[in-house]
Amino acid sequence: MRNDLRSSSYFAVRYSLEFVVVVLGITVSFWLNEWSIGQQELDHQVNDAQGLLQDLESDRGRLTVVFRTVVDGKDRTSRLLHNHAHFQEGGCSYEVFADSLVAIGYPYGNLTFFMNDGTYKTLVNNGRLQNFPSEVEDVIKKYYEYVGKRVGDNNAILDKVCLDYYMFHHPLYLLNGENTRRGMIPDSLWESRAMAFLHKPGVPALYESTEFYLRTLGMRNEIFRHESLLSEYTSIRDEVDSTLQAFLSTHPDLLR
Repeated sequence: MRNDLRSSSYFAVRYSLEFVVVVLGITVSFWLNEWSIGQQELDHQVNDAQGLLQDLESDRGRLTVVFRTVVDGKDRTSRLLHNHAHFQEGGCSYEVFADSLVAIGYPYGNLTFFMNDGTYKTLVNNGRLQNFPSEVEDVIKKYYEYVGKRVGDNNAILDKVCLDYYMFHHPLYLLNGENTRRGMIPDSLWESRAMAFLHKPGVPALYESTEFYLRTLGMRNEIFRHESLLSEYTSIRDEVDSTLQAFLSTHPDLLR
């Protein structure tokens, strides 16, 4: 009887230990699997953040180039307005004013900004954008959704204003200003063609008019508006950049 009890106790303890071992094994296996999945997701986030930062760096370069055209546009339209006012006040002849139009050159190249959103679109399509912490995701969306929408709308407005200005109010640079800017014809040949155009019948009246002054003023105001928007784009871009940099700084062991 006593041996039977000992045998029963032995098997009970044995089976209990085996059960505990099995449960622990399953638990550890499950935990390791969860940890592996978590590490993979974190690894994806780090790679995705680095991809976004590369796109943002590309945007920074583009914004810098567009800002340069804005600076040139403000300077050239300011000179146009000053010279036209001087001419209307009798301070110079049309010949001198026409010469200043040629010297100033293309008033504004209306270069516009287009963001590099390849990585963002990929993250939206594969669902990985939502894996970022909510505060990081919100900042990313603010740039690519809010700024992206405004970029398209305002670029269209700027293009329309510029097209109208050159088509109907300052047609000199429809002549072959693009060729000149690309160095396709010598400056001296361009200057002679430009002066000949500015003396064609009906053209002096166009450039002498108050309408030309007002339209140039409108163009200048549009350049300032565009500059303000570019500053807003840059500010939000910088916020995304700093947010992603801070996110990556919390996972230095995963950086490549």
